[in-house]
Amino acid sequence: MRNFIRQLIKSIPNLITTASLFLAFTSILFCLQSVSSFRKINFFEDNYIGLAGIFILLSMLFDMLDGFSARLLKVSSPMGMEMDSLSDFVAFGVAPAVLFFVVTLLAGIRPSFYNIPDFLKNEHFFIMKLFAFLFPIAAMYRLSRFNIASKNDWFCGMPSTFAGGMSALLFSFSFLPVQPDLFFLRFISGLTFLKPLTDTAVKLHNTATGLLQNYLLLLFCYFFLTFMMVSHFKFFKLHYFLRPLNRNKKIILLAAITICGLLSYTVTLLFIASFYLVFSLIYGVLVYPKIIKTKLHDTKKTPAESY
Repeated sequence: MRNFIRQLIKSIPNLITTASLFLAFTSILFCLQSVSSFRKINFFEDNYIGLAGIFILLSMLFDMLDGFSARLLKVSSPMGMEMDSLSDFVAFGVAPAVLFFVVTLLAGIRPSFYNIPDFLKNEHFFIMKLFAFLFPIAAMYRLSRFNIASKNDWFCGMPSTFAGGMSALLFSFSFLPVQPDLFFLRFISGLTFLKPLTDTAVKLHNTATGLLQNYLLLLFCYFFLTFMMVSHFKFFKLHYFLRPLNRNKKIILLAAITICGLLSYTVTLLFIASFYLVFSLIYGVLVYPKIIKTKLHDTKKTPAESY
């Protein structure tokens, strides 16, 4: 019995990885299901694109949990790392590419919805759909490089998990509600003293939706995320940002994110993702070169100078 429990505990991270893969596969199925609704007058009623994006984001959450659980339970294994890498390729390489393909297909069928310029309409739009293959290539290269890289406080190139999650959020944003239609969230929105905050959240959501209903902007973001995965820009790991914070500050930060997420999870996710991206680019351009310069300077010191 003890051996069974021990084996069950060891398999928890792998089960979470499997759940992440299942969510990504479900996202792909929702993408395929969405195609049949594009020619309907009220195609928003079949909100499969929104569901596809949400399932990729949920897969992203499970991907973070499997590594956390492996470290917490001290059951890391080579097999678990291989499973995680293969799951990441499907979840953050293939699934976002399928979502891009489907959104591009929708843009071709309903060009007015995405403000498609005339030079991209009709036969030229076939080329846009071929670009979907770029994302899995970049994700495969990024994951392969990560698997053989040494451990640092930063990532070399944008993490595929973030790139896939960011693309899912951008491409499904126009199909996502400000809040999920849950009872306790409707109750919170109905509180009078929170009305200014909820109104602001709705305005921000609608503004972002208007911006992201521009296909050329989405296409630029897709190319940008693809390029950043294979680039050598340095992106900081989460613990690099959280390390200086004490326990109370972490609790306050978590509470603030939770409250903002209840008001509008879409705007909150978009803000957090944008903050991480901008902060990482600043870190990679301004901070990282100074760190390397300091390390090189320290290694050149003689033993007498080191004391």
